[in-house]
Amino acid sequence: MNIQAESVSLIFPEQVISNPDNPISALEESLHFISGLKTSSFLIEASDALAKLYHQYSRNYYQRVPLHLLASLTEEYALVQMDLGRVFHCKDSASSLFLRASRIWRYIGNVYNSLFDLHMLGVCSGIAGRNERALSIYKLCQNNIPTSNRFKALSGHVSRDLAIALNRSGEYEAAFKLLSNSRAGTEKWRSEFNFALDTQKLAIAAAGCQKYDLSWSLIESASKVMETKDDLSFVKNLNAKHFFAVKAKEMTLANTLYSEIEEICKLKGLFHQMQVLHTQSAFGVTR
Repeated sequence: MNIQAESVSLIFPEQVISNPDNPISALEESLHFISGLKTSSFLIEASDALAKLYHQYSRNYYQRVPLHLLASLTEEYALVQMDLGRVFHCKDSASSLFLRASRIWRYIGNVYNSLFDLHMLGVCSGIAGRNERALSIYKLCQNNIPTSNRFKALSGHVSRDLAIALNRSGEYEAAFKLLSNSRAGTEKWRSEFNFALDTQKLAIAAAGCQKYDLSWSLIESASKVMETKDDLSFVKNLNAKHFFAVKAKEMTLANTLYSEIEEICKLKGLFHQMQVLHTQSAFGVTR
């Protein structure tokens, strides 16, 4: 579902967030509703709702809900916390939630999801500026991902995030090569969003390599998808354009984008994207 509104007020009394007679059905329905909040760019509201569900089910229904549902709830909460920049040193940080989800998945024998959540610890590290730690986590995951076709998508996700870390380190040539290969594989997934995301990150690497014509062409291609998604995807795409403008010394464009990005980030609580903007503007490097 996609909710069209300027604001959303959530009322989550105890009898609504957890039906004592059927906690499994209540959780599944709630997660579906919260997915609509995320799609509609109400990340703060989604985080508040997930916090209530997470603590209610972890405390009162741990023995009555299948572990895969608890792992999914924990993972969903972690993803929203990460998008809001709440990655370390705060209540219910994304890193601690991803670690818990990974352990639950591993306990029930789900290797794919366990490795996915482990690799998300690397994403959290990158957001927090701990890029070397992020690189080491991605490489650890790469060494442990099985080679079967079932794990190709996971391998693609890890490769993309490894390349993002290389972009942050200023290793643009290495990132460009890795993202080119990753994008070629993603094209076969039939997921326009993932292909556009690879294209966007490849554009950042191209700008870092001073391949400005190619970079702008890639950004324009990615924009056709990213600008039609949620506010976070929209701002990430604007930040890619801003990085290009800074590298290409197109300061009029950079300043225009700066004002637009800052306004959206303040309105939607996108803390990390604000940091990306400020770092690019001040130091000419991405974060």
